[in-house]
Amino acid sequence: MTRISRFFVALLPLTFVLGLVSCVSEKQKLGEEIVVKVEKFNQVYGKLPESLDEIGIQVKSLSDPPVYYGKESNDHYTVWYGLSLGESMTYDSQTKRWE
Repeated sequence: MTRISRFFVALLPLTFVLGLVSCVSEKQKLGEEIVVKVEKFNQVYGKLPESLDEIGIQVKSLSDPPVYYGKESNDHYTVWYGLSLGESMTYDSQTKRWE
């Protein structure tokens, strides 16, 4: 294998990892945007939105947008997105933290 071939073979996993990181950071950014919009909606209307549509985020399919919102009760909601199979990042409005 030539030096150039080894370089490109070594570069492939790095490209894959960087692509995953970029995808996760886009989901994180959208998740944080949703939290801000839900909090603003709650301040203006005194209630939580029933869906993402109420805060101006159009749901086109089950995976578009790739970040999800759930109204758990009148004063509690969660926002989450998948990291990998069986793993997710979740924001809980009661703790005000992503975990």
